[in-house]
Parts: sequence; structure tokens; C-alpha cells
Amino acid sequence: MTETVSQTLGRYAAALRFDDLPEPVRRHVRLLVLDTAACATVGVDSDEVDLLTRALARVEPAGPAATWAARRPMSPPSAAMVNATAVHAHELDDVAVGQHYGASVLPPALAVAPLAAGLSGRELMVALVAGCEVAARIQAVVGRTPHAVVGFHGPSVIATFAAAVAAGRVLGLDATGLSHAIGHAAQQACGLMATQHGGMGKRLLAGVAARNGTFAALLAAEGFTSGSDMLERPYGGFFPVVSGGADSWDSGLAAAQPEGGWAMLHTRFKFWACRFPIHPALEALRQLRTGAVVDATTVRQVEVQLDPAAYRAVGFGWTPSSRASAQMNLRFCLASYLLDGDVFLDQFTPEAMARPELLDVIERIDVVEGAAADGLFRREASVRVELVAGRQLSTVGRVRGAADDPETPSLVRGKAERLARAAGHRDDFVERLGWEQLDDLPDALALIDRMRGATDSDQ
Repeated sequence: MTETVSQTLGRYAAALRFDDLPEPVRRHVRLLVLDTAACATVGVDSDEVDLLTRALARVEPAGPAATWAARRPMSPPSAAMVNATAVHAHELDDVAVGQHYGASVLPPALAVAPLAAGLSGRELMVALVAGCEVAARIQAVVGRTPHAVVGFHGPSVIATFAAAVAAGRVLGLDATGLSHAIGHAAQQACGLMATQHGGMGKRLLAGVAARNGTFAALLAAEGFTSGSDMLERPYGGFFPVVSGGADSWDSGLAAAQPEGGWAMLHTRFKFWACRFPIHPALEALRQLRTGAVVDATTVRQVEVQLDPAAYRAVGFGWTPSSRASAQMNLRFCLASYLLDGDVFLDQFTPEAMARPELLDVIERIDVVEGAAADGLFRREASVRVELVAGRQLSTVGRVRGAADDPETPSLVRGKAERLARAAGHRDDFVERLGWEQLDDLPDALALIDRMRGATDSDQ
């Protein structure tokens, strides 16, 4: 009998071992843990996390899983939801094709750890990688269509599978159990692009995916079965449904090895607090500033060319709205960079967003729709700048934070230190986290106390 897609992926995830992970993958996983923890340090104090925690406290008793905000413990699904929402609260967490890996896998894995028979650092690393690799293969099957055409929010839809597999590995599920967890995840995967245009829902996308994936794994752990072909069944299966009924998916890609052997290595770390398709244009302005004065006083006009998917995602006109909507808007973010030379936490305070001069700079930014990209979004963007003095500048901006960039570790570390300072943690927060010694950590739950850090008043 031919294996179904979920059975193939379950078998793959169950067989993965620490010794299978090459050193470049191990290095990137350690960085992923550092980056995710650092993003959570500022996210735990967000309004979204506060309101979500209060809402959950009204409907469920305390449970065995810890939240990183050091509030009362919750059920594993709820703790995963709160912690993932914290990671994604400022749009600073990592990005891959159709994924935010850190928020997808670390919160679910640690949330179910109290239910497992111990969890070492090495076992945690394997669980994180297994979740990322399975999710990447599911993303490869459906390609651009759900995200770029239909309007699903790809990272939250695909993240549900990453969460289910990461939590399932920690719970000790075998290949059959993991295949059922993947099937349960398919029924719960959700997320709509429209949520980026107002309200707080954008932050909750990562949280809902983490919760649903965690619950999927718990169902499978109790023997609650799923249909074996939940992914590829022609009518009602995950692949055809999220593809809008179009014949644009290829289930054979689920078993294909990613380029370079490991999808994990395609994870990129973010150094701007905004949506990924905006980053190439910001990098272009950053590059131009090394050879000329490029700021709000010297720039007459900026033109950015985006592929159609990115254009729909971030190229819309700016109407003053929510913080999340500002972080999704290319014009807002580029104008902030021209005014401040940065796009980080301070650019999205109510005071910064209400500056009258911001609207003036936004009017000088044009966004042009260009040719389609091969992947979800291009990792580069063509930018042309006309200065008030008449000089014309142009360049192609390329995003940073890749696994093969030797500067990535120091950049991630610097970002983590910056976020720890913003959260009021001690100067040695990054060292105390112990991310570089994750392989040797006997109890991965120790990470939770380390993530909470210590404030300057504790010194």
C-alpha cells in the first residue's frame, strides 16, 4: 500500500536523530533559540500578550505549562499560544519560506515538555528541526498559491504543522503518531492575510498556529486518530483546499530534499521590525547611506520595485491605522528609516506613528509592481532614489541574516542584546541564556527561567 503524505512525513520526523544534524544546522538552531528568546523578552509585555493572558485566565484553570511572562501556568496549548504571540509581537522574529520558525516550534516544544519523560537540549534541537523540516516540505507542495493568490497567511497556516511535529517529538510520538498529529494539524491550520490591516490579530496568528499544533500532538498522543490522506485527498484535503481548488500543488515535493539538504538553513533572521518583503528596500537605503547623505531632508523621491506577491502584501497605500498595519506597510517603514535611520521598536510607538512629518515623507515614496518572483517573495529589491540636489542613486538591496553569511551570528547576538536592554534585562542576559551550550543542556525546561532573565534591579 502506498504511503500517504502525512505517513511519509511522520516517518521522516520520527527517524530524525541528533547525529543526523550537520554542524551548520546545529549552529543555526542555536541561533534560532537565541533569536526567539530575545524577541519574546520584549513581546511578553505587549498589549496583545496581556489581553490574551487575561482572556485565557477567565476560561481555564492553571495548568502544567509555564508562560515566559512568569504569570500563572496554563495548559500546554494555551501556554504555547501566549508564548508564540510574545515572540511575534513586534514583527522581529525570523522568517523562512512561508514560516516564522522560532514562534512555530519553540513555544509548543517547551509547552508540552512537562508532560514528557524529560527533555534534553539535544532532544529539543531535534524536535525543533523536525518541525521546521516537515513544515517546509508541506510549504513546498503548495508553493505560492495559498499565500500570494488565495489570501491565506502562509506563516500561520504552515506553522501549525511545524508546531504539531515539534510538540509530537517532545511527547515521544512514533511515526504513526506523528502522521496523525500532522493530519489533525491540517484540520486546524488557518490564518488570513486581511488581519494585517487593523486590530491585534496579526500577532495572534503565530499564537493560534502554536496552540493548534500543540493540541494536534496531544490528540495523537492520546490515540485520537486522523484520516491518513488528510493532506492530499482530492476533495477536502489540505492541499487542494488551501490552493483554492487550483491544480497547482505537487504532493511529490513532500518527499523531496530541500535545496542544500536542510530547510532549516533557509531561515533568515530579521534586523528590522517589519514584514520581510520590506527588508530588501530597507537594505538598499542602508547601502546607499554609506556613500551619500540619504535621509528625509535630502530625498526628493524613492521608487521601489516589488514582485506582485510582495506588492499586494506590503505595497498598499498608507492610512494611519494600527502598529501591526504600519509594520506591514513599505511606505511607512521606508519613511521611518529616512527620518530616523532605523526601523525597530521606537518607530512604532503611538508618538512616532503620529508624527506629521511622517506623512510628508510617505508621499515621496512610490511602489511599482514588477515581475513575479520564483519563490514567495524576492530576497532583493531594486530601489531608485532622487535627491533634492538632483543626484540619482540606485541599487539592489539584499536581505541579511542567512546561514551562509559569516556576519549572521554577530548580528543576531547584537540584536538579542539590544532587545534584552529594551526589556530591562541584565547586561549578561545573552550569556546567561546558555544558547551556545544548548547541546549539553540536561533539562531544556531550564530555558524558560533563563528566558525570563533578570532585571537590572536584581544585580
